[in-house]
Amino acid sequence: MFPFRVAFSVQASQTVPDLVLIDKKETEMKKMKEVKISLNPFSSNLEVVENFVMMSHVPYSDSSVVVKIDPNTQDYVENNDQPEGKVRQVITTTETLDTQTLEFNFTDKNVQTINIDDRKFEIKLLEIGNENIKGIEGQKFRYFRFKVDEK
Repeated sequence: MFPFRVAFSVQASQTVPDLVLIDKKETEMKKMKEVKISLNPFSSNLEVVENFVMMSHVPYSDSSVVVKIDPNTQDYVENNDQPEGKVRQVITTTETLDTQTLEFNFTDKNVQTINIDDRKFEIKLLEIGNENIKGIEGQKFRYFRFKVDEK
């Protein structure tokens, strides 16, 4: 099969049907996204993925993390600096009937499957790490990397 897509059609008065060649890989290709949720003052602890929101939640450690799927964001304020200090962001969320709580680790809960709006997604925990942030000396911030595949 050709590694590209070819399509052509003929005039309406002709009797030859349209011909469309589509690479088989194109039809089998699934939507995949890598997601990184960082717990540092310069990024949000939530990410929009396709038609849902992923948000890190407590408890978390070097080997596990809890993730909320589709929490209700009630309030979000960026750069809410106060006289006593700098506040990069404030997020207030609550759970709804649609909110799902998933626990990930690298042993028995490495992959979780969710259904959102008649679409099925597989979420895999890839990495839990710590990173330095430019401008903040002597402190490392945790991050979580996931692979999200639509099935």
